[in-house]
Parts: sequence; C-alpha cells; structure tokens
Amino acid sequence: MVPVTIQKSSTSAYAEFTPTQIGEHLVQIYLDHEVIDEFIIKIKDERHSLPPVCLAGQKYSFDVNSDDKNKVRVTIREPSGRMLPVQMEDLPDGGVRVSSRFKEVGIHSIDVFVDDQPIGERKMQTVIDPLNGAQLVSEPKREIVGEQTELKILIDSGVESQVEVIIDGPDREDNEVFMKKVSETLWSAVWTPKVEGEHELSILVAGEQIPGSPFPIHVLDPSAVRVIGLKNAPVGVEQQFSVDYTNSGASIATVEVRHGDQPIPTTVKKMKPGQLLCTFTPFVDGPHQVDVIIDGVPLTEGPYEVFISHLGTVRASGDALKKAQRARTARFEVINVEQNRGELDVMVSDPKGGPLPVRCYKQQDDSYWVEFTPEHLGTHTIEVTFGDVPVPGSPFKTEVIDPKNVEVRGLSEQILLRHATTINVDRRNAGNGELQVEITDPTGSPLRVETLKSPGGEDRITFLPSQTGPHKINVKVAGFQIPGYPQTILVSEQEKPAVYGAAVDQSIKIGEPASLIFDPKKTNGGLKIHVAGPDRQKVHHNVMRRPNGTSEVVFYPEETGPYNVSVDFNNRPISGSPFLVNVVDPTKVIVNDLDMDRDGTLLLRLGHSNSFDVDATAAGPGKLRAEVRDADSNLLGNGPVVEDMGQGKYRVRFNPDQPGKYSIYLYWNELPVESAFPVRARSSAEDLPTTSRAVREPVPPPVTTTYHTREKSSGSNIDDEINRIMVRGDGLHRAVLKEHNEFIIDGSDINKEGRITATLLGSKADIPVRIQQLGHNVYKATYTPLTGGTYELHILWNGKHVKGSPFAVSADTSAHLADLIDVDASTLKIGIINENIKTLIDTRRAGSGQLSALCMGPNKPAYCELYDHRDGTYALCVRPAEIGKHTLVIKYDDEHVKGSPFVVHVSLPPDPSKVRVYGPGVEHGILSLFKSNFVVETRGAGAGQLTVRVRGPKGAFNVEMQREKKNERTIHCKYEPKEPGDYQVEVKWHGEHVPGSPFLVMIVDTEKELSRFLRGEAPSPTPATPFIPPGWVAPPPPMFQMQPGQQRFLPPPGHYGPMPVPNPYGSVPPPTKHKGRNH
Repeated sequence: MVPVTIQKSSTSAYAEFTPTQIGEHLVQIYLDHEVIDEFIIKIKDERHSLPPVCLAGQKYSFDVNSDDKNKVRVTIREPSGRMLPVQMEDLPDGGVRVSSRFKEVGIHSIDVFVDDQPIGERKMQTVIDPLNGAQLVSEPKREIVGEQTELKILIDSGVESQVEVIIDGPDREDNEVFMKKVSETLWSAVWTPKVEGEHELSILVAGEQIPGSPFPIHVLDPSAVRVIGLKNAPVGVEQQFSVDYTNSGASIATVEVRHGDQPIPTTVKKMKPGQLLCTFTPFVDGPHQVDVIIDGVPLTEGPYEVFISHLGTVRASGDALKKAQRARTARFEVINVEQNRGELDVMVSDPKGGPLPVRCYKQQDDSYWVEFTPEHLGTHTIEVTFGDVPVPGSPFKTEVIDPKNVEVRGLSEQILLRHATTINVDRRNAGNGELQVEITDPTGSPLRVETLKSPGGEDRITFLPSQTGPHKINVKVAGFQIPGYPQTILVSEQEKPAVYGAAVDQSIKIGEPASLIFDPKKTNGGLKIHVAGPDRQKVHHNVMRRPNGTSEVVFYPEETGPYNVSVDFNNRPISGSPFLVNVVDPTKVIVNDLDMDRDGTLLLRLGHSNSFDVDATAAGPGKLRAEVRDADSNLLGNGPVVEDMGQGKYRVRFNPDQPGKYSIYLYWNELPVESAFPVRARSSAEDLPTTSRAVREPVPPPVTTTYHTREKSSGSNIDDEINRIMVRGDGLHRAVLKEHNEFIIDGSDINKEGRITATLLGSKADIPVRIQQLGHNVYKATYTPLTGGTYELHILWNGKHVKGSPFAVSADTSAHLADLIDVDASTLKIGIINENIKTLIDTRRAGSGQLSALCMGPNKPAYCELYDHRDGTYALCVRPAEIGKHTLVIKYDDEHVKGSPFVVHVSLPPDPSKVRVYGPGVEHGILSLFKSNFVVETRGAGAGQLTVRVRGPKGAFNVEMQREKKNERTIHCKYEPKEPGDYQVEVKWHGEHVPGSPFLVMIVDTEKELSRFLRGEAPSPTPATPFIPPGWVAPPPPMFQMQPGQQRFLPPPGHYGPMPVPNPYGSVPPPTKHKGRNH
C-alpha cells in the first residue's frame, strides 16, 4: 500500500501519492466504502533532471515527455543572451533526453516546447564555477583535542547547498562538522577534534575540490603528555625528571624551569622520539615552576611546581588551593611528609560548610597527591594539617567556578574596521573567578581591551580593530578556558550600499517586471526610491523588504525608453544613483520581409554580399546583433555584419561561402527578436536569382503599399468581385500603439488576380501598411501606429473600395485586453484565516477571453473559485488557510490585469475580548480639568476594523483617532466635551463591543458634584429632574426632595435601593497576560 494524500473542495477532490517502486500500480477510488472506479498506473525509471546548481564546463541531461524528438524544441540562453547548442535523442521506453554543456557562469534560461507549445514555465538554471564558489578565509592552525574550533569560509550567494565541508582524521574517520551562517556570504565550520594527529580539511563545491583543498590541520593532545620524576628536594641537589609526549601528536617539546621570574639552567636530552630527560640543580629555596610546551602550546596542567627547601618542612602546593572547576577533579600536592613525624589530615568543605570526599595518593618520592571534586560554586575551604599542626597557608580558600555557564554575546554580527565593537560576557552563573579577555590582530599583536560592568551584572568588553583580517579572541575565567574558545573573527571594512539586479545589468523587455536589489551592507537608515520614465513622469513602483536585509524594487514599464531609478539612503544619493534601466521591445524590430519568397526564406547568392533591412525605430534604446548558424546549428565565425544606418534603421550583410541552409538570429540589446528567430535563408551553388540585394539605400516607408499581380483570366464584373472579397482581423477596427497590428484580405473566391491597395490615414500622420501574399488572392496586412487617435483604413481592389471600406481604426495605449479588466481591490487589503475574501471582476470592456485567478500563501496555495454572473462580471472567492502575506494573481488571456499581483495580508480571526481601552477619557471628571484622551490597544485581537463613537447630552461628537508610528496596533483617541452631563463612549472591534463598552462617563462642573456622584448621590442637591444613582434599576429613590405641587415617586414595595449589579463606572481592569502578535 502506498500512502495517499487527499485534498477536498466543494465540488472535487485531489489525490496525490509518491511511488517508491517501479512497475504497475493499481489505483482504486472509493465512495462511501464502495469502489466506483479503478485503473492501472505504470511507474517507469526515474527520469534525468537538472540539479539546482550546475558546474560550468560540465555536460548535463534532462528528459522531456514526448514520443518524438522532432516535436521537441529546447532553447537554452546564456547570461550574455547567446543560445547553447543542445543534443536530443529518443529513449527506448519513451521520452526524449536533452543534453547540453554549460560554458558561462550565471543564470541560464531554459524553455521547452513540444509541438511548438511551451511546456511548463521558463526554468532559470544557476551555473557556477566550482573553483571560485568557496574560499577558506581563516588559515588552519594547530588544534587541541576536545576543544571546539571554527573555520571561516566565504561562500558565494546561491551556492550554499552545493558546498560540502569534510574533515578526515588520521585513520580517515569523519569528524562531525556544523555549518553556521555568520553573514550573507561568510560561514563558519564548527568542529571538535577527537584524536591527535594529522587531519585533512576538504572543501568541495558541487563535488569538486576548491584550489588548495584538502588543507592539512595538525591536532595536539596535551593531556597525553606525561611528566615523570618531579619531586621536592633540598637546595643544591640535582633534580632529574622525564617528559613523554609520544602520544600527544606533537613533533617537538621544550622545557623551562624558573624560580619566580628567574630562569633556571636546564639540560634537556632526547632519549628517543617523543621522550626527553631533563636535569636542573636548584641553588635557592622556595617554589620552582616547570613549564612543558609542545609545538608552541603550553600544557593546560602546567606549570608544575616543586618546593626546594633547606629543612624539608611539610608544604601544600598546587592550583587547586586557589581555584577549581565544578564537577571536575581538583588536585594539589603535599610534600616532605616522610621526613617528619606525624599524621596527614585533609578536610575540604563547600560554601555551606558541608564536607567533600577527599582522596590521597602516595607517590614514589614520598609526597601525596590530594584530589577532590567540588559540586557547588563559591568559596571552598581546604584545611591541611600534619601532626595536628596546620601546614603553612592552611586553611586555603579556593574559588570554584563553572566555565560552561559563561555566555558571550555580540560576536555573531559583522565586525567593522575602526568601529568600536562591544561584546557582553555574562558570568553571573559561573562563579567569582577573574575574567580574562585577550584579542590579537592578524600580526599576533594584542589589542587594547576596556572592561565595564553593566547595571545588570554583565561585563561589557569593548575594543577597536585597526586592521582588517582574522582576529583571535580568547576568553578565560579564573584561568580556565571557556568552551568554544579561542575563536577567530573576521574584521572587514564598512561596505557602501549598492544596487544590483537584472534591470541594471541588462535591458528589460516591456511588460516584464524590472527588478533592482538594494543592499545596505548591514547599515541602518531610511530608503527613498524615485522611478522616472522616458517622459520624466513618476512611475509607480513597489519596495519589498527581504529576509536578508536587502530590499527589492520592482516596477512594470509600459513604454520603451530609458528609465532613471534614483536611490537615496539616509537622505543622500548612493554611489551610481540615478541608475539607468533600458526598456526595449524586441517585438518592434521588423525585418523587411519584402525581400523574402512566399515561404519566408531569403535566397542568398553564393560568394556575394547579400543584405536585408531591419527597422527598430519603435523598439527602444539598444543595438542590433546578428549571428548565423548552419544546418547543423554550428555558429559560423564569419557571421553577418550589422550596419547602423541611423534613426533606428539597420542593414544586415552576409556573404555565404558554402551552399546550404542558414539560420540568421537577431538580438536587440541581447534579447532575441522573436518575430525573426531565426530568419531562414538558403544558398545554392546554382546561379539562382536572389531575393536579397547587394546595395540598397534606405528609403522612407511609403504611405501606400501596392501589391501587383498579373491576370490569369477574365471573370465576372468588378462589383461582383468586390462583394466576394472578405476582410477580417482585429486590426480593422482597433490598434495598439507601438505594436504589430494585422488583418487578412481574403479574395480566394475570385478566379483572376487583381491589385490590392491598403492605406491608413490619420489626422497627424499616415501609417504605412505592409502587404504579404499568403496564397491565391489571400494577403496579410500589417502596420504599426506610433501615435494614438482615430485612423481611416482604405482597402481597394483594382482601385475600388472593398465592402466596409474605409474602416474606422481606433489606436490606444492598451497593450493587452487585460488592461481593460476592472477589479474591486478594496476588499483585497486584509483577510481572515479560514474566511472567504470576495471581490468583483468586470470583464465587459475587454470582450471574450479567459479569466484565471491564483492565490499563493507563505507556504501553500489558497482555495480560489470564480463565479460567472453571465453578464460579463465575475465574483472571486478566496479562502486562505494560513496567516501571513498572500499574493493574488489575476490574469486575462495569460496577462496580468491592472494591479495584479495583489498583496493580501491574512490575520487571525478578530477577537474583541483582547482589545483594551484605558485612559482619562473613559473615566468621570470635572469639565474644566477633563482630559478626554484614551488609548485603544488591539494587539492580539486579530484583523478587524475599529469603530469609536461618542454621544453627549446634545448628540454625537467627532472623535480624533491616530495610530502610533512604532506600533500600529495602538490607537490614540480624543474628543472635546463642551458642557457637563452624561457621555457614552462606544468602542467596537469588527462590529462588536469590546470589554467595558459602552463606557458611561459623567462630566460635572465642580469637584463637590463629582464626589456626590461617586457616592451615589445626585451631583446637585436640588436637581431639576430626578437623579438616578449608578446601578439603580427601580423607580427614582424616595430621598429626592420634591417641590410643592410635584408628585413624589416611590419605589414599589420590597425595593429599597439600588440592585447589586456591576458598577459600569469602575476602573478599567488590568490587561490580561498573553503573547501578542503584530499584524
């Protein structure tokens, strides 16, 4: 059984499964536990596909679903616009395999056509150079077993998934490596050596080693070094001990002995590889320190200490008498025990006075090693007595710390040259050890470090790097190394903000989005964008913030020409601003097809210079480039020559030296000219007449184009012929500016041939009409208007107007019918999860066509459904299933309608109970001192609309509402009461009252009246009307003093005061504690 995922809608269901085996799979469909259908699906071998990133110079293949390679056409264009040759072969089990070799680095476009129909969307394939995709920044150094280390690697953006970092040990075993992103292109490879010896660091990009890889890494194990024979001795007695570093991985070891700052001469003799015999003679009493260094790295247990004395007094020595680590064994030494009479006693107690287990080990030199393991932080007490007499220095005070609890923050950000950098070290949970922070520049020189204590108890370490490159930072507490250090940080110069992207690097095709990326280079500031079109008018654009800190600027050009994009950052233009974006329209490049035969092929004269003219007047700023390929798609080196004739006119010359078929490809500013891609041509060894010419001066296009033919036979009269001529096409009535418009003249029902004349007359200019014969008396007419307005189209047959001529042609700027679609975007601003978003689409002005809608959420598409009202209007219903930004695409005949794509922000359902209202404006007060402002906090209340209404003694009030700039979920409200009396403040969220609403506010003239009101009495002792205290639900109370002649209102029997109902005038309850989310 194969798991199946089913997604249901109101009218259908969608089933999806992933086969894991090759062969036939039986699919059964059940409805109410009964099989309603079943069929077989045959799963074949996995097809070839392109990886996400390809390597330049490598050959790749992918498969296309087709039974015949002759039906498949694949175009692969390099970043420079050139096409790559492809090879195709039919597969035995069906399908076509397409192969090609990528040569350039960059983004390649791949289009696949079967039967001249595009298959899927255009694929953008990334091609990289493996030699330059990654670079090791930090130089490999000697590492220590058990200590975490980092290696900095620069990785080009977009190549991260193809980079592999492998570290092999001496026995070729793999070490676990974690990749951590530091910045946009800087990564850190974190690993911990396990054994000593030579390791190899391999960095591969798409399976290929980068230059210099593998890199050698030498790992040492200082804990494997053994110092044997050190003992306390009298002055003048030669001391001899040995050092064994055989299993440490080191190649050399040095030994130094000193008394204080005074070095002691020491003889070191190499007994055999990895073993040293050391000898020195002390001449003064006191402690002597012995340092052992392997390959330049001092042992962490050192320096070792020996006591030289005249009398042989019992002494205790070692670091554990001053400092120790929690949960790790601490050790110190007691010497000269056997030279004195008595019993050794050691007691260790924690900060609370509790005893710790102590272990004593007798050594060969009659000294004792004392070990204990502290479990608590703080000051521990060590009492060492011999013969009930404390040894010198006892009791000892030892600080126990835990380096694992030290937190260092602030190093993950970019470190800039000559910018003060502050890191925070939190050691509050690590004990009271002394903090040591050491930073060295690339030359090994230490940097000055300033340490300040923050009010919260953290240590703030500040330093100022003066050089670029890798810096080493080391952090210790009480001399103990904290885990993960030392680290290497990279200091770089502050990069200037930059702009890059397709719109800057190459020309943009009209109608397609022009995209630029603004990179602030980790700098904070305000961004201001201004886009001006060829007519210097402001162009609408969108700025979208991306997760990596950059911003994408997108605009949709509607006309060809140069666009200027001005970019200001922190109110200053950045370097290079304004940026020029050239917008072109390759479809406006027109090849003079009058020089072609009826099949649209150029006949070339072998060994002669042949030429044809190209008109790019309306194609926008650019240059024409041409290339020629032979019948085998091989690019010819002696390709065509393009001559610039001025005013957007070009002449392409080509001299074929071999007979055969040729394909001439034209590029306008490196964008393919699709209408002539390619221009077919052929040359023969025979001296055939040519349709191209050797020399021809450019001639202005005539206003009237006449096509002459010879008569075959005489038929019916001229009026009968005209009635039998049919004309059709959109170009008869409507034309798009700067577009190729066409119509068809069909006279195939007439036996004899005649003369066709077409003229387009305008009030400002006449437009040339080009006529091309398609068959017997069937012609295609094309024209391109450059200015808007109404034209008259005259079509004549042998000098007589055809039926309907002249035709009224209206030329406008609408490039597509989709521009005539109206969408009600007012309902598309916000949405609520799992609730319908509805809008109205009006297609009546566009006529017939295909309407489609697609809504994509942050992770998955949202359900969309179109309802046809049968009157040219549609209702679109979108039901989002997740919160976040949704993109709604509405197309008409595969073209975006105005405003598409729409951005809809989907939030959680409205929850009025989460809205809080507070402030003096919803509390009772005195008119002269009354502050009417109050705050409405909508954080966590979901999507909704806030409504605030205030009613006073004489009706409604205007309410001023303003959102906070930093927090749009907080709204400040204010109203202006003019007289005392009862006020009612209604606050609604999504049409429902929020907690406490409506708020009843009493405003009085004096403080005395306010006090009386709050006590439940009338604000005035003799009110003109009965006063009802807050909470009273019965008739007016009897305490009201009546004037003579007035009727007294008494409560009914059994009612003697206000009912126990909640007081609506109480203070606002405290806000509920919940996690809010801004929407």
